[in-house]
Amino acid sequence: MTETFINRRDFMGGAAVALFGTAALGAGAAQAQSRHPLSRLTNIRTGQNYAPQPGKYPLALFMTGLEINGGCGLAFIGIKGLKDMVPSSGDLDPVLVMPPFRHQPDPQARENVIAATDPDRYGGLGIDILTGDFNTVLSVANHYGSDVFEVDRGRQVITNHTLDAFLTKSQSGETLLRYPASDYIGVCQDMERLLQACRQPRNAHLCL
Repeated sequence: MTETFINRRDFMGGAAVALFGTAALGAGAAQAQSRHPLSRLTNIRTGQNYAPQPGKYPLALFMTGLEINGGCGLAFIGIKGLKDMVPSSGDLDPVLVMPPFRHQPDPQARENVIAATDPDRYGGLGIDILTGDFNTVLSVANHYGSDVFEVDRGRQVITNHTLDAFLTKSQSGETLLRYPASDYIGVCQDMERLLQACRQPRNAHLCL
């Protein structure tokens, strides 16, 4: 049985529909080649397991499609701000981890999907959305903190989420920096220093 996670016509104008077989989620060559926790999830744009790009550092947000908090928009503005203000922002690979719609408070909501992917919103963030089955998404989120998602386990619905962003190591996926996603002004200098340090050969092993 397959589950429609996103109809790309909703926000990209394409004809493709992303259909995921729950038995296949979390499997594939990308997972076998990567230790990164996010590689357990499927990139809805490619239909493949997420694979960290060489020399880039995943910057992860965790949300549902529903803009539960007014801060969701501020989090996206924060990602845009980093791209504009951090000289080494090209080393960042922003992603949005999202549970399947049927495990969300409003299965019809698409506000945060549109914000992440629509080229006319926030200057075109181009954030890839990663998903998986309910338990896999929760497992990945819990790797970064028990407070990342709030869960109604009885209904198997994710009811709320943190507004923090997580900069992770490129291969192991361990957290390099956790900060309020909207606070790009407060974090941009630290982010630049960290990315510059990771570029140094003597530090490279600390960022993998």
